Amino acid sequence: MMRLNMGFMARTFGEQVEFTVPGTGGYYDDMGRWVPGQPPQTVSATATILPMTAYDLQFYEGGTYTTEDVKVIVEGKVDLPIGTQFRRDGGTYELRELRNYDRVANLRRYVAKRLREGSP
Repeated sequence: MMRLNMGFMARTFGEQVEFTVPGTGGYYDDMGRWVPGQPPQTVSATATILPMTAYDLQFYEGGTYTTEDVKVIVEGKVDLPIGTQFRRDGGTYELRELRNYDRVANLRRYVAKRLREGSP
C-alpha cells in the first residue's frame, strides 16, 4: 500500500503545543496491595489547529460540537490519548475523538472540545 506523507501539514503549518496527558488512577493488585497511578504528563508536539467548519459540524449529532471547537492535526508518530488537554487563546480544550490516518498519510486528526468552567 502506498503511504502518503501528509505529516508535513503538522510540521509546516503547525506550532509547538504543550499537551497535558491525563494520569492514571491507582488500583489494588491481585494480592490486595495498592499500586499508585501515574501522574499527568506534559507532552510537547507540533500541531496544526484548525477551527471546526459548518461543513464539519453537519456530520455530527446536533450540539455535539460547535464552531468554538477545533481540529488538531499531528504527525502520525504522536499518539495522544483521548482526554488529553491543551490551552490555546485563553481557552482549555480536551481531545474527544481520533481519526488515525497514520498508516496511509502519516498523520492523526483529533477533534477537541472547548471546555467551559464547571463542564465535564
